[in-house]
Amino acid sequence: MAPLPSVRVSSDNDGIAYPFAAVGVDYFGPLYVKLDPKTRSKKNETLGKRFGCIFTCLRYRAVHIEVAEDLSTDNFINAVLRFVGRRGAPRIIYSDNGTNFKGSEADVIEALKSWDVERIQGSLSRRSVEWVFNPPLASHQGGVWERLIRSTKKILRSLVGQRELNDESLRALMVEVEKIMNDRPITPVSSDPHDLEALTPNHILLLRQNPSTSAGEFNGLDKFKARWKHVQMLADTFWERWKNEYLPTLQETQKWLKKMPNFSVGDLVLMVDKDVPRGQWPKGLVEQVFPDTEGVVRRVVIRTADGVYRRDVRKLCLLEEKLMKCMEDQEHIDE
Repeated sequence: MAPLPSVRVSSDNDGIAYPFAAVGVDYFGPLYVKLDPKTRSKKNETLGKRFGCIFTCLRYRAVHIEVAEDLSTDNFINAVLRFVGRRGAPRIIYSDNGTNFKGSEADVIEALKSWDVERIQGSLSRRSVEWVFNPPLASHQGGVWERLIRSTKKILRSLVGQRELNDESLRALMVEVEKIMNDRPITPVSSDPHDLEALTPNHILLLRQNPSTSAGEFNGLDKFKARWKHVQMLADTFWERWKNEYLPTLQETQKWLKKMPNFSVGDLVLMVDKDVPRGQWPKGLVEQVFPDTEGVVRRVVIRTADGVYRRDVRKLCLLEEKLMKCMEDQEHIDE
């Protein structure tokens, strides 16, 4: 197992220990909303697409959700600026590469490929914010936020779907979902009534509890008579599903503790690529390795017949160790 990133275990002396100093960002959607007749761009247009943008604090695991009208570069910058205005400017933002946003639909992935990365980085750098992409085909490196929000994205998509929520109701629902997630315990819950209560992200953000209690029980058609009741009903449904789908994942143990040989320059490897045609196995030679502080190689640069690529070692299968050295030794023997 790799050691935790420094931004997750930094001290106050490092200057990044405050909430949302280091965040992971992810998109989900589309979510459909009922458009106001006064704001429709087309007369026959009744539904509009919206997308959720989730910011996850990597240190305290708090969550902040923004609603974006589309997936353009401008709307992403606006979502970040709204987040900065409410939570303060982070020091660093992590995200999956635009080609591998895990769990996103095809239209989300295609839109993110067209982002003006230089413009986004320029806008963030003016606010002293660093933006870091995970390497291509390594979305598992965003597991610290994917583990938290994968169920959230799935449940919200299924809950909202084609429901006739307007923009106001959708924003209200996102706030309720944000409150539910920030009220979850992040420390062990003791069975001893004399022990202190479990710590939640809201304790860090608000310096007090903010229980996500229900606003009441709504039966029959009563829940559809007022928009706020409909939103509360959806929030209750989200709570039930999120509790059932997220909590069991906390009991899973997915760790590998046995040391494996490091990749080295000259190794012949097989690339794991889901997009290659059937029956083809792209091979490459390792040209450069990048060990971490523990001396374990996590990323490498490989050369294939099509070009040079940077890949995570989990996307490579070792075929022959130090092929180049073996060939040189054979030539020396022949001489």
